[in-house]
Amino acid sequence: MAVEFVYNNSSLFVIANHLNSKVEDQPIYGVNQPPLRPTENKRHKQAQAIKRFVEELLRADPNANIIVLGDLNDFQFSETLNILKGEDLSDAIESLEPDQQYTYIHEGNSQALDHILLSKNLTEMGYEADVVHINSEFADRTSDHDPVVVRIRFS
Repeated sequence: MAVEFVYNNSSLFVIANHLNSKVEDQPIYGVNQPPLRPTENKRHKQAQAIKRFVEELLRADPNANIIVLGDLNDFQFSETLNILKGEDLSDAIESLEPDQQYTYIHEGNSQALDHILLSKNLTEMGYEADVVHINSEFADRTSDHDPVVVRIRFS
């Protein structure tokens, strides 16, 4: 879903996503090493489509305020995120201390699957990111993912 918000004559484009799940992938510590990950290609194609849309927005306005966010079902260092980020977007979770860069715990592995990517114009304004660890570490939770939040200082 893509939405344009306008405030004080400034536009903010928010592109919300839920990329393909890893449910069909083999376990990290399973019999097959390296594990087969058939879902990667699907996420790569989804990332390419989102990236093309971001590029269109930036062609129309090189200073566009763009946020790409959601459960991207991949790590900040993955090819999926590299495709999405390219030269145009930064992953807010990477601004956190390494021990805070997770939104999900699977089989004891802390992972960042949820991301907020910001266009250069937004990162240059200054921002603060955080992951609110209210779900992934607890048995009594409302979700298996923790929310990522960003505060941007619009100028």
